[in-house]
Amino acid sequence: MALFIRDFYSHQAIDFDSFVRCINGVYSDTSCLEPPTINLMAEMLYRLAKNKEFLTHKIANQIAEAGSLPSQHWLSDNDTLVLYQNSRPYFQLVASFMPPQLEESTDQRALVKDYLHDHNFSFLTTNYYGPGTASELYTYRYSNQLKVGEPCHLSFEKFHQLTDDEVLFFEASKDIHRQALPKSFSISLELRFEQNGNRHFSFDHEKLVIKEEIKSGKQVASDFLAELLYET
Repeated sequence: MALFIRDFYSHQAIDFDSFVRCINGVYSDTSCLEPPTINLMAEMLYRLAKNKEFLTHKIANQIAEAGSLPSQHWLSDNDTLVLYQNSRPYFQLVASFMPPQLEESTDQRALVKDYLHDHNFSFLTTNYYGPGTASELYTYRYSNQLKVGEPCHLSFEKFHQLTDDEVLFFEASKDIHRQALPKSFSISLELRFEQNGNRHFSFDHEKLVIKEEIKSGKQVASDFLAELLYET
């Protein structure tokens, strides 16, 4: 299940450049995603989140350089902003913006997404602003033989509220979640690592089956061109 990291050596805020230098110094590739390195990077993300000025500075600098926030910096239907991307080794820092529940809603688990989903990359996340998001957390066992519509065993772990005094580590192709709208506007930070090449799924938690394979726009275009070439 997702790893909850709360025991930090220091609670002092760090600046963005120090954060990047530290991650570059301890992370080489996904083979080093073991507890000692995960815990160290989690502490750096936790301490960056204590810096309540860096995000506005990063956004202001991007606007100053481009005149607006470049569209290529936005992911996931414009609710996730790429703040930094390192090429070698690959890692990415993003800020995820979560709108609040509707005032008339009486459902405390009003879900942002109506499906559970996994990720084919591991990541660390912590709350940066607001009350934070909550998620239903599950795990499953990935296999290349999994097919859409077929049964898949999902193990429910817990319903968890993300706070600013902890960092969560989600393991690629193992941990599954779906997020609930927070009570007020919230921002989380995520440190993402490279994709593992596995397929990316959504799940039907009631029928316990794989709902669909989630593909990027690039994958959809590639599949379309492959079919077109095959037909001709």
